Amino acid sequence: MRERLTKISLQAFRGVLDAYEIKLDQGQSLLMYGDNGTGKSSFADAIE
Repeated sequence: MRERLTKISLQAFRGVLDAYEIKLDQGQSLLMYGDNGTGKSSFADAIE
């Protein structure tokens, strides 16, 4: 059986000051994009 993410929460990690929470419904995908230096890699590292 595969594990699935249903919620991603991030707070006080590296340069992230505010709390972030993303809820994912079954079958939903997530795409992150943004300018350089906006925290995309930090967010991915926190999930890892």
